[in-house]
Amino acid sequence: MSALWAGAMVRRYVDRPQLPVGRFLNSGPMVKLGHLSYSLYLWHILFVNPYSHSIVNRFPISLALAFAVAWLSREYVEKPFLRLKTRFQPRVGRAGQSSTTRSRKGTAPSSAPSS
Repeated sequence: MSALWAGAMVRRYVDRPQLPVGRFLNSGPMVKLGHLSYSLYLWHILFVNPYSHSIVNRFPISLALAFAVAWLSREYVEKPFLRLKTRFQPRVGRAGQSSTTRSRKGTAPSSAPSS
């Protein structure tokens, strides 16, 4: 039931970004936090260990380190891989065909075997 409630709330603020909560969620800091969220999710576990007495697991330091490592991961791992996806996507031509399936104007692809 709570998942339905959460979904309804998300839907409301996506459909109505002019509401106060929608404006807050679309603010610059929240958008930046959203960009960092996956990296933060991946790295936070290194810094959140209630059984450790290490200084890196103490509250203010652990939070700062988790955000720092998440930012580094986003900048130097995630972003370069996201840029790679455009390199491997097929280019789309005029009629929605990829450049590899489109033939040159006035020529038809040859079906004769080459010798």
